Amino acid sequence: MKHRTLLLVTLLALCVTLTGCGGGGSPSKVVQEFYAALQKNDTQALEKIATPETMKMLNDPFMGGMMKQGFSDLGKLTIKGESINGDSATVRVDFEKDKNTPDFALKKVDGKWKVHMR
Repeated sequence: MKHRTLLLVTLLALCVTLTGCGGGGSPSKVVQEFYAALQKNDTQALEKIATPETMKMLNDPFMGGMMKQGFSDLGKLTIKGESINGDSATVRVDFEKDKNTPDFALKKVDGKWKVHMR
């Protein structure tokens, strides 16, 4: 479990900056929606709250598989705070089973927050 958590954190830290979730709500709400959609493997929901770059990463057999598997084992998501700077936002989170997680970065696309991995 620790090895998989470390791998997930490393993948997120090296490959992922979550920029802007798209729902109509706050960045924090969109991060919660994104996490819930990942846990359910709900591609339709993810497409609504993720940029095309994020979806490309999530649809990659290796990267997307590792992220979806890793997120499924982290337990409850707790929002620790958010900061907004124009069309960019950062959401700080903790997971029930892992307190060492990177921040989610968000970006507004067409007036809606979207998760953006780069």
